[in-house]
Amino acid sequence: MRSSNSVCVSVRRGDFFNNQNARSFAVCTPDYYRKAKKKLEDKKLKDLIFFVFSDDINWCKKKLGFNGDNVIFVSQDMPVYETLRLMYNCKHFILSNSTFSWWGQFLSTSKNKLVVSPSRWNNDGYQSQLIQKDWILINC
Repeated sequence: MRSSNSVCVSVRRGDFFNNQNARSFAVCTPDYYRKAKKKLEDKKLKDLIFFVFSDDINWCKKKLGFNGDNVIFVSQDMPVYETLRLMYNCKHFILSNSTFSWWGQFLSTSKNKLVVSPSRWNNDGYQSQLIQKDWILINC
């Protein structure tokens, strides 16, 4: 990941999309991730490799439309701290509306990282202070 032009794509599903929480937290749709990927591709960054991290990799493979030799779906058969370590070794980030996703980019030491984020982190009107001014925001 450090030796490539890597992009961490963080997709949180699980409890954000269950009946109890979806109304508040179901922000990041497949369309959001496609727009975010295109934003990075439009930056003319060379040889991007997208590493997709999720608690529902099968859903990502079916719904995101990310395919090709430059997309790697990362197995979740490892401890959470290993997932986070892999995430923060990426150079660029497409975040979901989760703090786990945020920590991945925060711990990154990439000097010229680009971070793409949803413009809101929930559907209840809460304005997150986690969103930074220099991020690329996607309206969801």
